Amino acid sequence: MNHSTAALVTIFLGAQVAYAMPCGVLAGVYRSINEYPRGQMVANMRVCVGLLLTALIVVSSQGPVVVAIAQLMTLVVTSVYMWWDLRRRHPDIQLGLRQASFRLAISFIPPSLAFLISQLAMALTAQGSTVLIGMLFGPSMVVVFVTLRTLTNLSRQGIATLQHAVWPEFTTLDAQECRESLRNLHLLTAKLVVLFAVCAAVFLHFMGESIVTIWTGKRVDYQVQLMTAFLQLGLSQAQWSTSWIQLVACNQLKGAVACTISSSAVGLGLGYVLAQRFGMPGFVYGLLIPDLLVCGWFIPWAACRMMGEKYRRYLVEILLRGVAVSGIVFSAVGLLVEFLPVTAGTLRQLVLMIALIGTIGLATVYVAGLNQCEKSRIRLLLSGLLAR
Repeated sequence: MNHSTAALVTIFLGAQVAYAMPCGVLAGVYRSINEYPRGQMVANMRVCVGLLLTALIVVSSQGPVVVAIAQLMTLVVTSVYMWWDLRRRHPDIQLGLRQASFRLAISFIPPSLAFLISQLAMALTAQGSTVLIGMLFGPSMVVVFVTLRTLTNLSRQGIATLQHAVWPEFTTLDAQECRESLRNLHLLTAKLVVLFAVCAAVFLHFMGESIVTIWTGKRVDYQVQLMTAFLQLGLSQAQWSTSWIQLVACNQLKGAVACTISSSAVGLGLGYVLAQRFGMPGFVYGLLIPDLLVCGWFIPWAACRMMGEKYRRYLVEILLRGVAVSGIVFSAVGLLVEFLPVTAGTLRQLVLMIALIGTIGLATVYVAGLNQCEKSRIRLLLSGLLAR
């Protein structure tokens, strides 16, 4: 694209970032008045409409400027609707600046700044990786790197959906000092996140090449070692991501911020060194090592300390059971793949593979991943759903 097009795209994307802040404040009102499901559904509709508009614009051969404008307008329309909806249904809530408190706003700065720094550290890892890969291996390898990273990050989107759903529950239980319920919810959520990450990793291990071939039309080379490195990094991040959400939800950010910053800085430096010897997989392993040793160890420890959980119990319930679940699912799927024709890469076979891995994963996590208390809770939940 030329300079003027790039400038316009940058302006509209920047406007999205800036406008998302007050829009996020409006969305937060739903959570504050115990209408989180309604607010989440509004956000879901915005995302769906944005995806639909993006697809239609691309199919109609429009440029990136139109895509950026459409996404910005989707955000604007959503904020206008939320303002109207809240004013109509809750006239007692005073939206605006008439009752603003400068002192209260100042008190928000330290925790908000800590949260911003942690987000910047994660963005530094993502964007810094792309820049360094381009410097080391050239723009053609950036395409391979980003394509495989995008594919492995799809599982993180599903994980984020679950974690965002329990975010307000973490906050509520902490505010009400329901420590036992908070510990149980943290453990159960962490196990579900690890299960999802394991199933996604197993699926991509066996079907990643087929997906990339279908997705890119054989225009992007598939590198098995690079995909394996990305999958291991994703499993490492899944192990501590629930604890990170729990610390953020309870406004305990100092330890989490320190871990993410140090992990990002060390990971980029170590990745740069290893990439010169082992190529792009070495770069990803450079990110993996500090992520596993710093974030993977200290963030769960900080979360357990905050809510009075025994760290040894966390290690047994998450790490040991997670390793057992991973080994069983991977071995079972590997054996079945030898007898089932599910690796050729048609859409029907991909769906069959998803169903197969999901069934094996759910059965394995129930047998080997959950303790007796969690199994009884799951049975109670299912019996209640069936009764309805």
